[in-house]
Amino acid sequence: MMRKLILVLGIAIGLTACMDIDLDGEGPGSRPIVRDDCHVGGCSSQVCSDRPDVITTCEWREEYACYRTAICARQPAGDCDWTPTDELETCIADAR
Repeated sequence: MMRKLILVLGIAIGLTACMDIDLDGEGPGSRPIVRDDCHVGGCSSQVCSDRPDVITTCEWREEYACYRTAICARQPAGDCDWTPTDELETCIADAR
């Protein structure tokens, strides 16, 4: 039982460390701003939604890096989505 607990804790700590890997040169802590009970999900953290449990296929597209500093919030229509800004739209266009 104790071995299983240690294994689970080790995996959890390892996964937490993976979240701070510097993939784009911005350093650890480059995280989206999340507001209004919205949630960032998906394997590459590319989805902004009302649900905390969104699962996607694991793939990487260059434009996903743009969401690291974007705003995930409730939009005027009432749904959670990425807030369109000039910076975000330019980043996505340049990445594609």
